[in-house]
Amino acid sequence: MYGQIAQLIRSPQQDCQRAVHKIFHHEFQSIAGWTRFLDRELNQGVAHLLNSPYLQGWSVRSFQALYIACWIHHPVEKGSYMINLGGLNPAHRDRINQAVVRNCVGRLSSHLSKSGYSAAKGWSFLKGYRELLVQVEWSGGCHLFLKSEGYLALDPRHWFSFANKDETGEGLTCSKALRDFAKIDNGLVDRRAAENFSPVYKELVEGLGFKHHKALVPIRSVMKALFEQTGYIGRVPGGSSFFDVASLEQLGFALQSYCGSAYDRSFQHAAVTPAVVAELRRLATSLLTQGGAKREQIFQEIRVRPEEVDRSLQNFRRLAAL
Repeated sequence: MYGQIAQLIRSPQQDCQRAVHKIFHHEFQSIAGWTRFLDRELNQGVAHLLNSPYLQGWSVRSFQALYIACWIHHPVEKGSYMINLGGLNPAHRDRINQAVVRNCVGRLSSHLSKSGYSAAKGWSFLKGYRELLVQVEWSGGCHLFLKSEGYLALDPRHWFSFANKDETGEGLTCSKALRDFAKIDNGLVDRRAAENFSPVYKELVEGLGFKHHKALVPIRSVMKALFEQTGYIGRVPGGSSFFDVASLEQLGFALQSYCGSAYDRSFQHAAVTPAVVAELRRLATSLLTQGGAKREQIFQEIRVRPEEVDRSLQNFRRLAAL
């Protein structure tokens, strides 16, 4: 995490080099290729690009560079990023939205607001991934949503993967090499980080009474309803007000603690099944990894601030130069 993927890319060990060759397209198979890309596309960083006053400076490549920067910050096998644009003035946010519409191609999307655009032209980063999905999300603050997809939206294989995700909670594997590497507990690549609810979590959200816009219900709202409806709220410092001030890490600790008591008769709920408890344990772990940040989280998407990503890029460059 946080730029440490440079250690893998620059490693002279044969098993590392084999992994790099299998995971990344040609431009990203050497540390020199990565640094050339960053020098060319993000020489002054993510925050500088997002604050650009010129619409003409944006291209499809700009969105691809932002995704790659987020991946350097928090590498995932499958998943999505949401860059917080809340620190920008309205004119800059509108300019980014215009850049999406002008440079990307509108397409169907199953994610969040479902207002998707494709930045697939020239997309060549992770082997097995053929499209970059881009969306500007206005609900719950303004974010730039980025997700790498295995197939173009109209490719039948994309819909087959979506059907599998709808049934099991996970899309099909796009890169076996990346998936195998993510399974290794080396702290470099996360297995999965998606904003789409798993079927089990979706059932919980519905069982707690969230019927409308459930795909955008924040985790803290789900937890608050769960704790109140099960009577577990009495175990939480501050009661219901806890959810107004808790960081993601604090939410993770509270959820982890709840899972340890979920089978106590006094805390049972019809919507809380063994499968739900297992899903909540995974969700708690995901929240714990995000530390002291206080922000909205919908499911397991990775939400980042431009300055966080820029710090990871600086660390990547430092490690690359060793």
